[in-house]
Amino acid sequence: MGAIDDDDVSAMRKLRQIRNKAVHNLLGFVCGEDRSTYQEDLKTMVKLIEKLDRWWIMEVETPCNADYDGVDVDASRVVSGRVSILKGLIHLASSNQEVADFELRKSAER
Repeated sequence: MGAIDDDDVSAMRKLRQIRNKAVHNLLGFVCGEDRSTYQEDLKTMVKLIEKLDRWWIMEVETPCNADYDGVDVDASRVVSGRVSILKGLIHLASSNQEVADFELRKSAER
């Protein structure tokens, strides 16, 4: 179907292992002992969710909605509500306010 590729599947497998590790060391994760090691993994997860949501919107929702008949939708500007909320939550939880503000502004530009 083209929603994800082999690299995405590998990333999802890695994220699942990381999730399992975090769950088994939840106290360390919540208290910040291991939190910094997960920042890049969180970015990877958000990118995968964003890719899947964008695919769904472009390939399923938009073609099924007569309001978009004949409309050229720029896929690079499509952001799902779920991704917007997720990025907002990350912004609120971020310990690096400068990075969080940048991510929020970047998300709002879309």
